[in-house]
Amino acid sequence: MQRPSILILPFHGIGHFNALFGVARALSRSHNVIFAGVDYFSNHVNSHGFPYISLHSYPFGIGLEDWIHETKKSKRVRLHAALDRWKDTLYYERHSELTELLKDLEPVHVLIDSQQATDLIVIKSIDRAMKVSLVTVTPPYLLLPGLPPVNSLAMPGDGDKELRIKLNAISKKRWKQRLKYGIDDRSVVNRRLRRNKLEDLKDDYSSLITFAAKNIDHYVLTYKAYDFHHPHLEKFKYVGPHVENESQPIKSAGKKLIYCALGTVPSTRNVNAFFEKVKAAAKDLDCDLIIGSLGNWVDQSEVLSRADVFITHGGINSVHDAIRCKVPMIVYPVDMNYDQQGNSSRVVHHGFGLRGDFDTATTEDIRSKLLEIFNDLRFRKNLEAFDTSGYNIDNLIKMILE
Repeated sequence: MQRPSILILPFHGIGHFNALFGVARALSRSHNVIFAGVDYFSNHVNSHGFPYISLHSYPFGIGLEDWIHETKKSKRVRLHAALDRWKDTLYYERHSELTELLKDLEPVHVLIDSQQATDLIVIKSIDRAMKVSLVTVTPPYLLLPGLPPVNSLAMPGDGDKELRIKLNAISKKRWKQRLKYGIDDRSVVNRRLRRNKLEDLKDDYSSLITFAAKNIDHYVLTYKAYDFHHPHLEKFKYVGPHVENESQPIKSAGKKLIYCALGTVPSTRNVNAFFEKVKAAAKDLDCDLIIGSLGNWVDQSEVLSRADVFITHGGINSVHDAIRCKVPMIVYPVDMNYDQQGNSSRVVHHGFGLRGDFDTATTEDIRSKLLEIFNDLRFRKNLEAFDTSGYNIDNLIKMILE
């Protein structure tokens, strides 16, 4: 008998794929697990042993129109992007391709990365009875009263000020899109929800992403105690991160080991200059240093199992790796749009480490923070006291398959 299939639609970022591989591996015990997305990630997914279907369509309503036409080298990109929004071009292309995909695979369940949650609208318009769940790799992107936005440096108690700033930024962005295209992304999504009679799927609160859903199972791949508390988040199922190979900490009695890595996504920021400052700080302190970069791949879990401190950009997968290996962090957020700043707030709030400013960091600043981590044992003690034992992969799989 052929095994049932589960389809996973991740957001187009290496970190999003990597965060899902452990879950996919566990699901593959009883199901055929298939990933689908842009062709760029095909080899990466195949190297982890999963089949990958390259899609030619893109999620609608998340602002990809300009990029698509720039990639196609279209003339008059702005005009084509505006027409695509008004004609719902991306929606209809996505609807057509996912219709064929669902027909071919006949999945019993579809897992959608919440950062492209508009695929939920597409699939529910194809088959309202289809079992679909959302997966969030980071803390949720909802903008809730009293809760610091996940892309801000705010701490609990300072959330309302930052909330107003983010809501104003969203409003400004919408007006700019209306002036540029005649319609904004959120209006494109809301229009499709109305036309498909799926308004019951829209969350009551705004989000940093264009569409946040409700009345659907929503799994969050982080620890509940790591996130800041808010009553509205009780509807989310915090299931914790799950990796395929977990390295156990093995600390040596030799020199202190500093590990520095700033993520898997290319950045326009001057990361090489930052690395030079870290090298100088490590040399001054007579410490060993390992730098992981796009051109120098290292096994992060293996290195962290031996490290004494982790200088990181604050991506959620890196933070999870540090928590798992009980390694204090110094977080220098590089990207201001997504979760790195919010992760730095959570690291500081829980006493897992320190944070700094990437743009103003100096060798002296980095050295000072390294010395504080080395000399204050509370950071490591806080990590050792943080309980991650209740997040069992079998419980997660049971929830998904029930």
